[in-house]
Amino acid sequence: MNALILKIHAKAFPVGKENKRKRLISICLVCGFVANLIGQCSQLLIGNYETLPFNLVFFAFYITCFVVNYLGNTVLAGLLISYGCAFIIIFSSVIWGFERHLLIFFIPLIIANYFLIDFKDSKLVLLQMLFPFMYILSDNFFDLRVYQISHVSLQAQKFEQIVSTTLSMAMSSIFVYYIIIEAYKSENYIRESLVKVSLQNDELLKRNDEIDRFVYSVSHELRAPVATMRGLQLVIDEEPNIVEIRKYLLMQEKCLLRLDDYIKDVLNYYATNRLSLLIEKIDFSQLLAENLEKFEFLITSHGIVVESNIQLVNIFYSDSYRINMILSNILSNAVKYYDIQKPMKTITILVRGNDTSVVLKIKDNGIGISDAELPSIFTMFHKSEITSASSGLGMYIVKESTEKMEGTVAINSERNRYTEVTVRLPNLKKYHLLDCK
Repeated sequence: MNALILKIHAKAFPVGKENKRKRLISICLVCGFVANLIGQCSQLLIGNYETLPFNLVFFAFYITCFVVNYLGNTVLAGLLISYGCAFIIIFSSVIWGFERHLLIFFIPLIIANYFLIDFKDSKLVLLQMLFPFMYILSDNFFDLRVYQISHVSLQAQKFEQIVSTTLSMAMSSIFVYYIIIEAYKSENYIRESLVKVSLQNDELLKRNDEIDRFVYSVSHELRAPVATMRGLQLVIDEEPNIVEIRKYLLMQEKCLLRLDDYIKDVLNYYATNRLSLLIEKIDFSQLLAENLEKFEFLITSHGIVVESNIQLVNIFYSDSYRINMILSNILSNAVKYYDIQKPMKTITILVRGNDTSVVLKIKDNGIGISDAELPSIFTMFHKSEITSASSGLGMYIVKESTEKMEGTVAINSERNRYTEVTVRLPNLKKYHLLDCK
């Protein structure tokens, strides 16, 4: 029974922009029904039973309108209420006497027309707004009191006047309140839409700027190694000394490796921006081991000591591919920009996690980053002051990957002392559970 009541309530009083008029019409019907019910009770209180048959018909009218609205025909329901209630008011005034001040109910009806009618039809709007006034004007040209069948005492009239005025003002207040609420909601919706559009425009401008820089950088970075290798090949063709030829071949190999690294970074950039998240259980120990193995030769040859400490309270869920890219790019910079002058070269990796998030910190005592360079470190195609050999996409990929996973990244550094990158990532277990469903 409770489930049936809830189902009827949900359909009669729907939530959502599409069903706004349906909800307001339902409120209007409830107010009209209650007003008639209170009016009839007040008549019974003063001993007047003549109005009961008419009010029963009016109640049947309200129920009919409620059913029509419940079935989703809001246009017909609005027309029935607007014309029907106007007729009820004037009919009641004629039958029971204009001195009972029933015409005051035109005030809430005129207000209710705001959501009873379809404002797209201007002629219908004008007709419905003038319809109650036509009834009022008819009283000035025709003597309708001859049809009056009910007479009550002066004291009863005063009582009815108080009841009618109170009910009319209450209904008017309710309708105005809901009109204001709906207007406020519409204003908020428009404001939120404007903010959303503004953010989308900003994002589009950002993406367009990135595309422009991307096209320029790709054309330059891809052409430079090719041009270098072509130049070296011309030199090799003219070089008789085998030792010199081997030297030039090594230079060509370096160009190819640089080109290969750049293509990998471009692919990672594409994956970061285009591929959707794949949420799974994250094994930081395995990811860290794989990345350290990738840089093992450079770490050993540079004499770098790596220390790692992983402390997780609970299972952490996120995008393994993107976390791997974050670790790879940060460790690559830590290894690449080591300080040859320091006798003890270190990289410290800390992973701390609780039920809701993980903090990843990677700190090295390499050459560091200057204060002037630090603000632009996450910019696409940013090149280090020390060397221009990198693609300039590494830290940009770190930032984009982190933000894709709803996290944040920060960097602190001091020239010739240290660099520390801090990545904070939320536990995306909720998305994993949704995917499982």
